[in-house]
Amino acid sequence: VAHDGKKRIKLFSFNGSCIQQFGERGEAGNDIMYPSDVTVTLDGHIVVTDSGDRSLKVFDFNGRGKLVVSESFSLPWGLDTTPQNDVVMTDSEAGILYRVTADFKKGELRAVKKMYSNLCNPRKVAVSQTSGAITVIEHLMAKGPSFGCTRVKVFSADMKLIG
Repeated sequence: VAHDGKKRIKLFSFNGSCIQQFGERGEAGNDIMYPSDVTVTLDGHIVVTDSGDRSLKVFDFNGRGKLVVSESFSLPWGLDTTPQNDVVMTDSEAGILYRVTADFKKGELRAVKKMYSNLCNPRKVAVSQTSGAITVIEHLMAKGPSFGCTRVKVFSADMKLIG
């Protein structure tokens, strides 16, 4: 759970007890300023979007920093893990969906790729672990009857808009 009030990450067991927490608020590279979302990779690394310093941060299960990615993101927000163990991330302010490929164990960035642009304030993202389909929730900022509304877009694994 990304706990933005305390600026930390909490890990819970299946029965709901807190088994680990890390990431006090700070301005060092591996500190967490403003966590927006969190995902766990297939190899057990914790990935956090930090809107405070506009980065994506990777930690091992014990909370030790492994990698910080700051590729001129505007407002990194939503995260999920793909079946290939990549991370998909929304940039709410830029309206972009990124795929981040890394060797999380070694802390080595391999690629940051724009998958889709021209989204409207994308916040949440979910990736199907069976098909690879990607669902994005956009927050519409228009005035009038659609003010404060959300829209769901569904993409196939090869990024064709299907719904």
